[in-house]
Amino acid sequence: MRRFVGRFTLAAVVLVLAVAVVPVQAQYNYPSGYSGWGGWGGAGSTVQGSMATGMGNYAAGKGAYNVQTAQARAMNANTATQWNDYMYAINQRNSGNEV
Repeated sequence: MRRFVGRFTLAAVVLVLAVAVVPVQAQYNYPSGYSGWGGWGGAGSTVQGSMATGMGNYAAGKGAYNVQTAQARAMNANTATQWNDYMYAINQRNSGNEV
């Protein structure tokens, strides 16, 4: 049992170290120089710039919501169509009128 725990611990440590090396970004993939930390934007920000950034992020989120809603509605319509076709075929088969 002790050897199993030791191997499991070693595997967990290797996994954590392997994942920790991957670079992670929480923001959009902007080209270098647009970050505002020593690039073109300088080290500071203005109230108006922060408001514009917030409005842009809001609009991006709203657009993503609209796309996902349209995709979900299309899936629901497709499912309803398939269900209706299935029920029609079953009713035709049960009534003796093969399709």
